[in-house]
Amino acid sequence: MRHKNFSIFILFLGLCLLAACRPMTISFPVPATVETSPLPEVAPFNLPTQPTVRVSEKITPTVHATLYIDNAYTEVSPLTDPVKIQQILDQFQQYQLDWFSNIGWMHYTLITADASDFTRIEHFWVHVTDKNLGCEEQFVYFEHDGEILPYTIRLADGVTGSIQPVTEGKFNADFIHETSPVCTLKSDWIVTLSEREDNYGFILHDEAGRFRTFMNQEVPGIEKHVQAWTQEVDGKQTFVIEYEKNYTNPTMAGMVYDARAGIFNLPAREVQWVFIDTENGLPVQERVELHDQNGQQLNIWRSGTDIGILYFYEFHESLPEPIAQIYEQSAEKLRIFLQENQP
Repeated sequence: MRHKNFSIFILFLGLCLLAACRPMTISFPVPATVETSPLPEVAPFNLPTQPTVRVSEKITPTVHATLYIDNAYTEVSPLTDPVKIQQILDQFQQYQLDWFSNIGWMHYTLITADASDFTRIEHFWVHVTDKNLGCEEQFVYFEHDGEILPYTIRLADGVTGSIQPVTEGKFNADFIHETSPVCTLKSDWIVTLSEREDNYGFILHDEAGRFRTFMNQEVPGIEKHVQAWTQEVDGKQTFVIEYEKNYTNPTMAGMVYDARAGIFNLPAREVQWVFIDTENGLPVQERVELHDQNGQQLNIWRSGTDIGILYFYEFHESLPEPIAQIYEQSAEKLRIFLQENQP
């Protein structure tokens, strides 16, 4: 049960082995009660399209007019000029930074097809306190049988604790920190509990930086291609970037484990798609495909799907109920745990 951002996903694969533009508003239904709804049964090709925790008090961050992109760019006739793609992604990155500059509680939901149980949907609440990506309290949880299962919590004073295993509901002494790094939307401390360089693939996604690195890095034995186009996804106009790597030596990519067949494979070709909301620069979805030397697509999803990772973002003026109650309960349990385990 870890944060499943795409950079970690790629590491996992490597170790396991790997039409008109119009602005839309992200919105989720408001429930009649404060109780959370149970998750759908986990089954192939039966992924939810939005979070199951639905709360009110939403605020709409100021967004830009949709960036103009020539609608002539389609998957059949894509944009292939890396300079133009980079310019578009740089503009989207500024859109995203502007969106994150709002003050309040941000609800970030990550849906990962690969998980075979309730951990496929992970909720993050972050108290954004300034316009430069600064934050204070953070709260991570899952849902199971209609209940919220707290996972990791960070208090305003920096105390951080994690409940592992999450289903037992008890803080684990191995994952308690009385001090922590400064809270920022660039840090994934809340899920890794390790201090390291900024991670631009956690809440704040730097696709412009990833594209720049992809184009500038030259690795012998890897042939690279990029292209992009516009495409509507779940009512949102998105800009799609396709990254392709072809390996002259498949061992360079590492082994890919097929959990269903119980075998390891060597990928010779990797294709990744990133879908970005043209209104606010936020990621919508990421997918990846791996193929062997014969062109056969390799299975990389335990769930048997090929939907990849879905992202959802929303802002609230305050932490809504019942999330606030459970946050406070978890915070109190963490304080008691610290008091009872003083050296």
